[in-house]
Amino acid sequence: MYRIGRVIAVVACFGILMSSGSMAHAAGSPYYRDMVAPVQAQQLGTHTLRLTYQIPVASAVYPVGVDYTVKDGVMKVFIKRCLAQQPWPCRAKVMNNRPSDDPDLRWRAVVDLPYDGESVIMVFRDGEQRVYPPAHGQ
Repeated sequence: MYRIGRVIAVVACFGILMSSGSMAHAAGSPYYRDMVAPVQAQQLGTHTLRLTYQIPVASAVYPVGVDYTVKDGVMKVFIKRCLAQQPWPCRAKVMNNRPSDDPDLRWRAVVDLPYDGESVIMVFRDGEQRVYPPAHGQ
């Protein structure tokens, strides 16, 4: 009985570390800009913004979608990546939606965000980039 209790304690501690520690943080960190470039934004209707980005080639992690925050008229978006072999579901606020019938989007992820006129900033591991509305000259 004592041994079973120790095993349960070890498993519980491992679960806590995975959900709040560096392993979970590394899996949820944003990509480097050049790994997902080009990121493109297009307004669809009044309240939807479509982002597309390159799906990076990797075997240990994959992009599931995006997480975002809105504060003071600025939407900050980062691409959430998950471990390919993780034992729990990995979700993002907005999951990828890749239309399979469009050959131009074969290796591109597509996400449709709720949009109310904010400036949209992509957050990358190596910096930030405004993607909407486009800066003059882009």
